[in-house]
Amino acid sequence: MRPLYSYLDTDMDTHNSQDNQPSESPKHQVSLRSAMNLGKDLDLDIWLRYVDNVKAISGNTKSLVDINDYLTLDVRMAWRLHKDIEISLVGQNLLDDKHPEYIQESFTLPTEIERSLYAKITWRF
Repeated sequence: MRPLYSYLDTDMDTHNSQDNQPSESPKHQVSLRSAMNLGKDLDLDIWLRYVDNVKAISGNTKSLVDINDYLTLDVRMAWRLHKDIEISLVGQNLLDDKHPEYIQESFTLPTEIERSLYAKITWRF
């Protein structure tokens, strides 16, 4: 298990100009990662993380937009059939159907991170 806590407090002088208004980073971030071997050929990885409220610059208006805090859960189950072949099932953002994480300044719409589920086969040679 790997716990992580991050606290960030910034104080930037923007000279009261909207063009120089910076995006903000989240003050609090908490993460808990677990990588377990359930057997010689079976792995279970779990990642739970919380990110505090943040403000981002909207691309077309150059104004600050609120991005609400969010909690995400990613899970990966992997089975090694052979030393060179692995099958895994991955679920990402399992606690919410979608949520914004950031807004890229050159685009006008926020990027939404959607819930996803997929299977993967890895063959190493």
